[in-house]
Amino acid sequence: MPRNVFQSLSSRAQSAAQKMFGKSLTITDHLVDLDYDLRGLDTELDVTRIPYQEYVINEINSTLNRMVDEASFLQGTMITLPPSHFKGYVMLPITISQSFYNYHRTNKKNVEDDNKQTSIWIYWEAMHGDMMVTISNSPIIAGRRQEYIRCLTCYVAVMPSNDSDNSQKSFTYLTAGSLIDHQEVIDENRFNASSNTFHYGCNANDYVGYCLKINRQTGDVTLSYAGSNKVYNREIIKCQLGSQLNLSKLEYVHISAGRQTVPVRNMIIRHEPLHEWYQYYDAVNSIQSVSYPTVEQSSHWISTTLDLVIHHPQLISVLISMFYESIQFLCDENYRIDSDTYVRNSVSRYDLLIVAKIAERMTTYFCECVNECEYKREFKYALYRMSKLEDSDGRIACITILCAFGELTVQLIEILVEYTLNDSCSEEVSYSYLSMIRTVETDGPLERILYYLKSSSTDIRDAASNLLTHLTRTSVIQMDTVGVEIAQIINNCVTSKQSHINSKKNGQPSQG
Repeated sequence: MPRNVFQSLSSRAQSAAQKMFGKSLTITDHLVDLDYDLRGLDTELDVTRIPYQEYVINEINSTLNRMVDEASFLQGTMITLPPSHFKGYVMLPITISQSFYNYHRTNKKNVEDDNKQTSIWIYWEAMHGDMMVTISNSPIIAGRRQEYIRCLTCYVAVMPSNDSDNSQKSFTYLTAGSLIDHQEVIDENRFNASSNTFHYGCNANDYVGYCLKINRQTGDVTLSYAGSNKVYNREIIKCQLGSQLNLSKLEYVHISAGRQTVPVRNMIIRHEPLHEWYQYYDAVNSIQSVSYPTVEQSSHWISTTLDLVIHHPQLISVLISMFYESIQFLCDENYRIDSDTYVRNSVSRYDLLIVAKIAERMTTYFCECVNECEYKREFKYALYRMSKLEDSDGRIACITILCAFGELTVQLIEILVEYTLNDSCSEEVSYSYLSMIRTVETDGPLERILYYLKSSSTDIRDAASNLLTHLTRTSVIQMDTVGVEIAQIINNCVTSKQSHINSKKNGQPSQG
């Protein structure tokens, strides 16, 4: 709204507009002619309103462009399936043959083979599970007996709940033949392939992507994940149906829901893989597939991997999970801490170094990921134990990852002091990793530092004092909270030293 238009309103009207529209009300600096008669659709704008109209149009276009950039990609059919116990079918508005024809026309390819020789990919996203995809040789009409229909049925089980017993009974399956009764199939195990762990590891609170691939030439049918959940769960349900069903006759794709409402989106028939659905999975694979480099190649390998993760921050949680899986046995109290075989057999030092680099370069993302992990406490514990077995570079990598958690703990203080006392470490320690620490775990870490400052070992006292100096510089520990204690420690040291000198003068044995 132009400023002088808003100001022309009564104070009551202004208050009502601000209250009604809130942040959506924008008062611009434009000044328009309030006396100009705007009645009638054909009335031309006066010169004062043309700049205002251009401003409004530009703002609308900018908002729409931003919404397009930020929105999830959408393609294909979108529908919310009502619960029907798999008695009500919704048929896609395009058949497989029509999709095949459109594909070749769009890609301007010569059709030398008919669609009997092609593979078909059916992609979709759904929430909650408990839905069925039925591909048949004729349209399915609810309530009518259609014994002549032959179909491929793909059932996606309901998402597992916290009740493990129920999740174990929830089977995702593939089966072929006539129209089925879902409950009979479950009760009698009449499916060609199935799994009751298909949804393990998936994000149950958002859309999950699926891919049903049909190879008409070989008769193979597979159900797998597509999209980000493929990174967490790579299970595939596969069967060979060539002898039971003529897959080349399948034309009509139907979807239905069981006991609950199921939102479905992006359901599309394809004749080649939909690469957008595999970008995160391919990125992770590019990390995993790289053979571990030589010492000369390690720097380039780490920088290349880090660059990939920077451009795909979503991969951080995946890499953390993969890394934790390889070290989680260190959480076992019975593990012999004096054994050093675990690094050589289970954990690549390059895995450790790349996670440390990510923690250092992308601290905010990393901290959010690790603090959301259910295994946060165990992850920390495993890193504490790993730091005792690593060499200097490995130990500093462990320290960096631990500091990325953002909390100063007693165990971390102990590791830091041990690191500076290690003969293999450089004399000068940068302490740059301390900048990632934001909070202190109660009073324990400070008490441990003060304990080290009272040590009879000069090296331990020096290590503790250097550490304390850097912690106060980063404001993790306030100097005024330790001033009194440090003054008391210095006073005790001076008193002890003076007592030692006096004892020597008097020819008495020293007590300290």
